[in-house]
Amino acid sequence: MSRSRQLAAIMFTDIQGYTALMQQNEQEAVQARDKHRRIFNASTEKHKGRILQYYGDGTLSIFDSAIDAVKCGIEMQRGFQADPAIPVRIGIHTGDIIFSEEDIIGDSVNVASRIESLAVAGSVFISEKVYDEIKNQEGIQTRRLKAFKLKNVEKPIEVYAISNEGLVVPKPEDIKGKTDTAPAPEKQEQGRSKLQEGGAPFLATKLFLPPPRPKAVRRPRLTDRLNEGLPHGKLTLISAAAGFGKTTLASEWVSTVGRPTAWLSLDERDSELNRFLAYLVAALQSVAEDIGEAVLEMLQSPQPPSAESALTALLNEITTIPNDFILVLDDYHLVDSKPVDDALTFLLDHLPPQMHLIITTREDPQLPLSRLRVRGQLTELRAADLRFTPAEAAGFLNQVMGLNLSEEDVAALEARTEGWIAGLQMAALSIQGRADTNSFIQAFTGSHRFVLDYLVEEVLQRQPEQVRSFLLQTAILGRLCGPLCDAVTGQEDSSRMLDALERGNLF
Repeated sequence: MSRSRQLAAIMFTDIQGYTALMQQNEQEAVQARDKHRRIFNASTEKHKGRILQYYGDGTLSIFDSAIDAVKCGIEMQRGFQADPAIPVRIGIHTGDIIFSEEDIIGDSVNVASRIESLAVAGSVFISEKVYDEIKNQEGIQTRRLKAFKLKNVEKPIEVYAISNEGLVVPKPEDIKGKTDTAPAPEKQEQGRSKLQEGGAPFLATKLFLPPPRPKAVRRPRLTDRLNEGLPHGKLTLISAAAGFGKTTLASEWVSTVGRPTAWLSLDERDSELNRFLAYLVAALQSVAEDIGEAVLEMLQSPQPPSAESALTALLNEITTIPNDFILVLDDYHLVDSKPVDDALTFLLDHLPPQMHLIITTREDPQLPLSRLRVRGQLTELRAADLRFTPAEAAGFLNQVMGLNLSEEDVAALEARTEGWIAGLQMAALSIQGRADTNSFIQAFTGSHRFVLDYLVEEVLQRQPEQVRSFLLQTAILGRLCGPLCDAVTGQEDSSRMLDALERGNLF
């Protein structure tokens, strides 16, 4: 994954009191979130910002210019205050970030998040660094609040409020947030994040819901399946190889279903059990802010409890959450750990009725899927379901990708890719700007450079050496079966290997 360092203005927003509102009036809460996102999306685009993440009722975005970010915040707050008003707070900071297509990390992200936590409904809070960049700008008024010792930030930060007409500017003594107000020596030590495992910093963006794509193909046949499994099922499993749109489907569906959502994007490091459990608690705290604090203390004790003890305590707390919610574990295939599988099995076996689990993965997890399937508690979407139909392929190629292909050309590409979404996207990128569209489509195969690069990076390089060697040796075969592969590789267990590859969605 390529990463780059850049200077950016970082903006966090969220709806104040959203969890309580969801408990009191779910319909009103959903309407507030929809208005928040509608105004946020339009203003961010207008002021040249980039939307990185949605997380529950909040957002993360970046701007090349602090001036653009502040003007965007002012416009947003005026929109949020129009009847029916919604109580949104905004925090902005500038600094270096390490940025990739999947996440954004750096101390500046933490500072921006803490400043947003200080803000009150109707306000835009900025750091001194932002103030230095915008203080001479006509049309932007500011008021200094005071220096705050922010939680997990070494030095105090001067915070200012944008004081343009219509924006709220609270009294400094009325401000509360994620601060270290009395940094005694023992408090300084405790101020480190409870979620730091093995010295690795807590990565907040693992908990952010991916933003919806500006253009997307509506797939009611899939969302209907997902909706059907929600009332009585425990688990929704979205399992298919790379490039089938699993994460996109899950994120876009939970954004419209009207339930609070806890999201956790997994990586290889989450194979360590205590780290997995700590991030699980952090994800759930986006639904219920104070949940799991005792569990985090248990995990940091000199003699951590068993996973069953920690999960029992966590499950007991989950039962007190008054509203239904969803937990999404994205990219579960990256976790290679029997202890984590066992912990998740325990969670599923004792899942409270208000919680529904969604797993996206490239291979089936070692969970009691058969038992859940027999009990009618499992909803499954697999490659055969996720493939684009001809109508969906036409919508994607012509509307989303901006092509103007004939029905015959669309049918040819859909047939050649077998509805594989990543394949259709790579074909569309190659077609853009070409005059010889028809000849390209006829020649498009799996050996195209874009396809090969994707498969090597996303599939082949992630396999163990034994699997890569087997695939290389058997690539000459037009069909695969155990005895034939044994003859080519000189091994005696090819049938077992083929079964494992099929379970892993590699075939």
